[in-house]
Amino acid sequence: MEFYYQCADCGKQYEISTDRMVCSIYAQHQESEQPLRGILETVLKGHVPQIWQISDLLPVPANYFPSVLVGDTPLWEPLRLRRQLDRPKLFIKDDSLNPTGSFKDRASILVSAFAARHKQDRIVLASTGNPGSSMAGIGAAAGQKIILFLPEAAPPGQIYTGLAIRRDSVPGKGQL
Repeated sequence: MEFYYQCADCGKQYEISTDRMVCSIYAQHQESEQPLRGILETVLKGHVPQIWQISDLLPVPANYFPSVLVGDTPLWEPLRLRRQLDRPKLFIKDDSLNPTGSFKDRASILVSAFAARHKQDRIVLASTGNPGSSMAGIGAAAGQKIILFLPEAAPPGQIYTGLAIRRDSVPGKGQL
């Protein structure tokens, strides 16, 4: 199967690459105080085979994923809650059993695999909490350097990820 990027606003298609973040049509006209336009979505080209695995539906081949188990978490059957809500087929997915205890690990492992496929050993992101700690954990498992930018006003409980915080690299800014 093949994948490509498609602009959510105009439908223009692009090859997947590490240097394209938004549609080139909208990139020229972004205004700082307006919502981001031209966001690219990953689209599957072709048909899904009758027999498939979830890895077949991801835009990165399985061999690029770090060897850490993410997503194979249990479904709980909350019997009392099913009765109370009259939802007999209700299940709860327990993603607290992911490596960093967060459902964000599902996205982080895909970002890590994408970076590995494109021979990138650094991943940079801004976060105030779970996405940053998840990316730090998954990146560590993959041997990647994660650079995390935090707002100065982030609560201390959201900052701690088990890594040392370096505030001296950029005056007034925090970096993990």
